[in-house]
Amino acid sequence: MNVFGVTSAGGVFVHPHSEPETGATSWGQRRTIGSGWSGDRTLAGPDGVMYRMDGTTGDLYRYRWNGTGWDVWNGRSYRNTSGGWTRYAQAAYRNHVTVDGQGRLYSVTAQGHLQVLVWTGDHATGSWAPAKVLDTGWNQYNLIVASDDGVLYARTPDGGLFRFRWHAASERFTQYRTQVGWGWNTFNRIFSPGGDVLYGSRADNGGELLWYRYHEDTATWSNSGKGKIIGTGWYGDLDVIAGTDNCQLAGYPVPSRPAVPQRSDAPTTPIQGTDGLVTFFYVNSAGGLTAGKQRYAGDYELIEYQVIADYHEFTGAPGVGVRADGRIEAVANSHDDAAYRGRVQSVANGSWGAITDITAHRGWMPGDPAVVAETNGTLAIHAVDDAGALWRRAQLAPNGTYTSWRKI
Repeated sequence: MNVFGVTSAGGVFVHPHSEPETGATSWGQRRTIGSGWSGDRTLAGPDGVMYRMDGTTGDLYRYRWNGTGWDVWNGRSYRNTSGGWTRYAQAAYRNHVTVDGQGRLYSVTAQGHLQVLVWTGDHATGSWAPAKVLDTGWNQYNLIVASDDGVLYARTPDGGLFRFRWHAASERFTQYRTQVGWGWNTFNRIFSPGGDVLYGSRADNGGELLWYRYHEDTATWSNSGKGKIIGTGWYGDLDVIAGTDNCQLAGYPVPSRPAVPQRSDAPTTPIQGTDGLVTFFYVNSAGGLTAGKQRYAGDYELIEYQVIADYHEFTGAPGVGVRADGRIEAVANSHDDAAYRGRVQSVANGSWGAITDITAHRGWMPGDPAVVAETNGTLAIHAVDDAGALWRRAQLAPNGTYTSWRKI
């Protein structure tokens, strides 16, 4: 396994550690592989990919170390993939950004939102998909570090260490803020090679580097939670990182996609719009999400019907709510893949626009969703999983996007 580092002078080095799975003190030869990275923030991901956040321009550069040198694109050893990253080169926020074993880049924004970016495509021609906010309130942590697929550790200023697991396919936090450690505020950095292995550097005895390994199946740490000292001289470097796919675990728990029956006889869900007219939502016999709206208030004889989503695997009773701006939102389950989908009106009390504009809410729940209006003007979708647990997915802000599913 390669540990990479950036010195305070901006030199880039690689230092192989042969026993990341056990924490044995077994190191290869340290080599310098680059220079000029002073003042930047450096991250490592899977397959040799590294990122450099320019502390002056805010540009995010993507590199790939192939074991003997840097890959080259159009005559250069990097690609400029985006801007706006100056924040994470600042001392106060260097530990607010990380990459997991699948190459997802997580960051804590100035608003305290946990945000994820996913790279789509190959190294040479790929790009970032639009950023997604997963959760709020992450400004309570002064460090985050990713390990395996969706595994995040977050540290509070008092040294508490908390573990999360985010499942991308269902957009669920399958583990949320489980405290797994205390006293981690002695480390100026924590990094991972994957596999729930963590390294931390502290100032003691000339800059010790400590090794830890967490076991998700037993909720315990190797070595009774005591870190193994595996080196010194690591505290003063600008960055120390490792590729997050060096250690990989198989068989970790993930949600299963439940079987959802096809139902076209579920109850209709009515809701009154801000214009006083009632709209009735249901899934028709062809699996289409349908809206039937009153033409006149108080008149239930004249109803205008419209299939509002170009998807024909819906099932059950829709969940419906009115957004803060008056637009109606409808969500229903699918008998094809147990994923929630829905639509939002183009304008309040108006048409539904192009029926191809479907919002994916995923979830992997067996039953019908319930949409609830919150007192702060947001909507929240509630659902019950196949184990009987209640889950919630809330809007980030009134009329805004939704954060990930969390178990209540």
